[in-house]
Amino acid sequence: MEEFADALFALAEWIETSDWAETYGEFCEDFAEDFQSAFGLPMYEYMDGMDEDLQELVNLCLMEDFVFYQDEQILDEYAENTEVPPTPSQLEFVRALQNAVCSVFEVAKLSHDDHVEFKDVFRKNATYKTRIPEAKTFLTKGDLIRAKFILVEGKTIMTQGMVGVPPQAMRQLEDMRKEAFLAYKEQSTAEELADPEYLADLVEWGIEDALDGALTGWIAINGPDEAFEKLQNSMEAELAEVISNGFSLSLTGPEFDVILSEHPDFRLETDQTWSWLEMQKGELVVSGSLMVVEDTLITACFSSKKSKRLAERLSQLFGKKIGKPQKIKP
Repeated sequence: MEEFADALFALAEWIETSDWAETYGEFCEDFAEDFQSAFGLPMYEYMDGMDEDLQELVNLCLMEDFVFYQDEQILDEYAENTEVPPTPSQLEFVRALQNAVCSVFEVAKLSHDDHVEFKDVFRKNATYKTRIPEAKTFLTKGDLIRAKFILVEGKTIMTQGMVGVPPQAMRQLEDMRKEAFLAYKEQSTAEELADPEYLADLVEWGIEDALDGALTGWIAINGPDEAFEKLQNSMEAELAEVISNGFSLSLTGPEFDVILSEHPDFRLETDQTWSWLEMQKGELVVSGSLMVVEDTLITACFSSKKSKRLAERLSQLFGKKIGKPQKIKP
């Protein structure tokens, strides 16, 4: 394992000084923008107060993700141009990163000989078993982690970029996975969607988006105390701005569903809930949610402006079949 860890650090150092440095920098900046979009704080400033070991772990995760998304050319150049050529097993290890199984995994079983069995949360039937020295000192059954597994020399190995996932975050990550899958599906052609392999790719892309969310969440939780307190306050303030309204309906739930299904700015999430979508920066994003309870439509938006726009949109669609919005107190 130490040999493989050395190979990973050597690859990271080479990328940062090679012709790939600019591409890698852009990849990291895109991730930092996602963090700021999610939490309203600049990621690198937020990380300044973190322990160096944690900062290094974030950088390793990003580097592993970057390699995962590239083609074989980057590793061909690494093998040819690095000052200290990797051994055959080290090269096999870094090449395996491009075929890694990335996911959120649950610790299913811990053995006395330090073998740990993991269950893939997103791919229900997939399990992986690997040996992790002193695993019981930092893992317990039921723990959730964001990680990658690769196969090297006939052995299943977990890569260095492993971070914890709070159980309460899984619902949000699952929502992110579903939203990403549906967004990719909406952007696809009928011909593409008829291809089973393409649909399988969409599922994987949705999982990858959720994994980005798991890493941004981990960074947020592990930031310096002062910055994390500021983050919590900003998120609590945002939650306090949720505007919920109730509308009386003179049509049934199924009739309501039929009308919404005809409009691309509404997306069915479950049997009872819909998302309202708006275009931002060329992409459809969720701006509100809707749910019919008996003869009442309940909506929720993160600002009064969005709540007003949604009410106007519903009035356009339903006219006199929907009543005026009545604010619901939290």
